[in-house]
Amino acid sequence: MGSLPNLRELDVGNEDHKCAAYRRHVKCHLRAPLQVKGTQNSHGTHCGIRHTRSVGNYNAVNTDARSDKCNHYFTTEVDVLAYSPASNRSVRSCCTLHHSMNNHFLIRRSSKQHRDSMSSSGGASSVRRLIAIVRSTPSKTGPIYSRRILFRNFAALCLSHTMITAAFIPLFTLQGSLSIWWLQPDFSAITQVFQPNLEIGSLLLTCLFATGSISALGSLFLVNRVGTNWSLILSYCGTCVFIGLHLYPNAYTLIPAYLFMGVWLGPLVEARITCLMALSTKLSFVMTEQEMGEIDFSHGLRKTEVVVHKLSRGLQIAQDFGFIIGNMATSLLIWYTAKPDSTESLLDSMFPMDSNGERVCGSAVCPLPFNYDAMKITYDQYNMSSPYQPLGISCRTNTILISVFLGFCVMGVTVTATFMDHIKVSVQKETPFRTACGSTLRLIQDTFKDHRIQLVAPLYIFIGLEQGFMYTVFSKSYVACALGVKSISLVFLSLGVLQSIAAFTLSMILQHIRRHIIIAVGFVFQSCLLLVLIIWKPSRDDPALFYVVPAAWGVCNAIWDTLSFTLIVSVYPDAWQAPFAHCYFFRFLGLAFTFGIHSSLCNWVKLYGLTAAMVIAVLPYTWLEMKHDARRRLKAQMAAL
Repeated sequence: MGSLPNLRELDVGNEDHKCAAYRRHVKCHLRAPLQVKGTQNSHGTHCGIRHTRSVGNYNAVNTDARSDKCNHYFTTEVDVLAYSPASNRSVRSCCTLHHSMNNHFLIRRSSKQHRDSMSSSGGASSVRRLIAIVRSTPSKTGPIYSRRILFRNFAALCLSHTMITAAFIPLFTLQGSLSIWWLQPDFSAITQVFQPNLEIGSLLLTCLFATGSISALGSLFLVNRVGTNWSLILSYCGTCVFIGLHLYPNAYTLIPAYLFMGVWLGPLVEARITCLMALSTKLSFVMTEQEMGEIDFSHGLRKTEVVVHKLSRGLQIAQDFGFIIGNMATSLLIWYTAKPDSTESLLDSMFPMDSNGERVCGSAVCPLPFNYDAMKITYDQYNMSSPYQPLGISCRTNTILISVFLGFCVMGVTVTATFMDHIKVSVQKETPFRTACGSTLRLIQDTFKDHRIQLVAPLYIFIGLEQGFMYTVFSKSYVACALGVKSISLVFLSLGVLQSIAAFTLSMILQHIRRHIIIAVGFVFQSCLLLVLIIWKPSRDDPALFYVVPAAWGVCNAIWDTLSFTLIVSVYPDAWQAPFAHCYFFRFLGLAFTFGIHSSLCNWVKLYGLTAAMVIAVLPYTWLEMKHDARRRLKAQMAAL
């Protein structure tokens, strides 16, 4: 028997590179030495035979067969082989080894797929666990709320602020200028301590705002401790108590009432600002892509800052609307219930008279000493058993006014308690009482040392001075002196209307006009108004001027309020709570000072002092605005690059 033919040489011409690569891969396993009698030893190398009965079903299972050419090559080898035991053993060994190799490849492949599946399942479960951890872990900014909840809370904040403003502003105006709510039970029993004074209302408001300036700083601790929602509710309840005590306007009820209201004045304004800023921060997280596309970031504005401007615009409109509602209701009630004869007679005793017997009004008015005997004769002349000081407004008018104001306050409390939720500003750890007090005190001290607060403080003092001037000097020495008590609330109605229009317009155009231009316009307008008030002699012959001047004053007031508010928001984007508390501290100091000097200085001195205060306030504020504007534009240019 001869040796088997060398199968490698049978189909050399038809072999391609794929078959050669496959043979090289398996040749070390398929090499079998076959020795045939009569010949020399030779080593034959055989590829794995694929088309056999034992592997006939392999092609159906293994979809990764090499190629048809390789199959053709192996078929040719089987066809030319002659039967022999050695060849049969060689074929069986090749088939067995080939099956084991292919099974090994299949096992490796299936295990690889299983590992991929396991890794993908493990990755998905890891992602799910990560999402669960992120959702359960509180962020520094607190939870995210839906737009519906946030807008409902903002609507409740605006409505409650409208009601409180409608109760406060008319009361401050009438009490600060004419001391309407000051009742003494009997002239014969009046002690030297509580003698009636024409300016006792302004002194009471001095105590209120002086106490409020201190409580504005202490409100940082209260708002952070009990939250904005409870701070607003408690402050509005304190307002209801304060308004209700005016039903019995004597020294034993009003003096504690004004001190009590001063304690809650700081938490009221601080909680309102904190709630506004919290809602702005939360709304910036849920803005849509369309809203994001409408924001102009070229001026260096942040997303939260834009939202704050929009919400503050709505809150200012709510405040002016309350201003209008309160003055309108007060004007109608006084028109229909006041006694004109007694009012005019009592007004004559409050102002100096010229040579023609006419009242001296305007900047020439100086405080008069209180004439107790003349006042008693006046009350006896009109048979007033319950002497009101000094306008002769009946008890019925007083009761109706206070009842309306109290109704406004009760509505504010009801809206706040019913519709406002506890919006978390940030996640804060619970700190002990002593530690919280110490940190608040250090924060107050550090904010006082901030040079930016020091530069903006004169402007806030001036805002308090000019608002107090309108509540006291203008309403008494200009409006009441020339037109009577019934026209005070009606004149302030025009101030509120134009102030709301100016504030809404100014907050929108500030993004397109340089801020120092707005400052210059406000400075010129305010200077012209002060000049008009110095040289103007109020008279019934020109009633239109009584509405034009306060309307223009409302524009200036809107300019200063809007500029100062937006500056604090821009300079302190994150730590805004303490700066706002200090700003209200200086503002309340200005109001307290104006009410305090109402009965001690002439009007022309007050006007010249107000002009000097405006110059002192505007110069450092303008420098701070220009410096901050340059820094913001530089930051915007760097971001654009």
